[in-house]
Amino acid sequence: MKRTELPPSLARVLKPSLIVGAGALLACAVGGIVNARRFFESYLAAYLLFLGIALGSNAMLMVHQLVGGNWGRLVRRLQEAAAASLPLMALLFIPILFGLPDLYPWADSRHAGDPLFQLRRPYLNPPFFLARAAVYFAIWIVAAWLMRRWANHYEENGQTRYYTRLQRLSAGGLVLYVFTVSFAAVDWIMSREPQWFSTIIGFLVVAGQALSGMAAVVLLLALVVREEPLAGAASRQDFNDLGNILLTLVILFSYMAFVQFLIQWYGNTQEDIAYYVPRMRGGWAWVGAMLIVFHFFVPFFLLLVRFNKRRVRILGAICALLLFMRLVDNVWLIVPSGQGTVHWTLIASVLGIGGVWLATFLYLLGTRPLLAQRDPAMVEDGS
Repeated sequence: MKRTELPPSLARVLKPSLIVGAGALLACAVGGIVNARRFFESYLAAYLLFLGIALGSNAMLMVHQLVGGNWGRLVRRLQEAAAASLPLMALLFIPILFGLPDLYPWADSRHAGDPLFQLRRPYLNPPFFLARAAVYFAIWIVAAWLMRRWANHYEENGQTRYYTRLQRLSAGGLVLYVFTVSFAAVDWIMSREPQWFSTIIGFLVVAGQALSGMAAVVLLLALVVREEPLAGAASRQDFNDLGNILLTLVILFSYMAFVQFLIQWYGNTQEDIAYYVPRMRGGWAWVGAMLIVFHFFVPFFLLLVRFNKRRVRILGAICALLLFMRLVDNVWLIVPSGQGTVHWTLIASVLGIGGVWLATFLYLLGTRPLLAQRDPAMVEDGS
């Protein structure tokens, strides 16, 4: 792959992020030996954050391919590089397979005689779990690879057949994305408590991933927008549009989270209580309150103000807050299911997965110019 020059602020952090990530992953290995259950819970929560950035970026790339708009031209390369990191995320999923008995009661031989687990064993069993995960990653990786490949072909020669292919892939790919992520949410999150179920969890995870992906690429854009080749390419209206998209995703995610809670509170069944009660007691109640305030109200009101959306530093700070709260939300989803607490391996997992992911992302970002000569999503506008 032909290399291009990364903005200096990004080029400087490529090697350090790889070193920090490798060192933190070694610390994770030590944590897994000392306390396997706490480590795997922490690792899964951190993993879901970065997987969400990669998948959410590809999903929003498909959305832009279908609807067009100037907002996508600045973040397209960032989204493509994030989506191209999915093979790495498939590799980083392997440790989770070694922790199935620690993460999922249905995989623990001590619960083999439980009638509930026996009833669900045809679906919830390690071989089928692994097979489904392989199918998910195959679909996600192929979709991201084709989006990147066909966009590259269109930019090189301008042939509209590649635009048509991208349109069709985006339409079908979004359907497959929602379908596969919904099943993955059931497998990787909801099955930690097999007695509990939610019909909206798939859409909740989809909205969270879209928010994570947009927040990550807008934050990175805010860091380098004053450097070449982006200097002068972005207007305040562009950032205003990106801020509006973030606002929409904040509202969408919060609405779905509230609807899930409202429906289950109204139903008031034993299974629903078993899920929410641990998350509404002690320190987890404060975490829930923090999510309400900083995952919804604070970014919601900040993004309502046009001034904030048009100022790069302010918008970048909002994105940083949203990414942190996405991590907190993942922890709130995963850790209380095992009646656990936040463990030091959470920090190690975030630094380990995040460092390796960031280094891979930056390497992939440097394989193509940061600004496309032809935007395949804007062909109908004559771009």
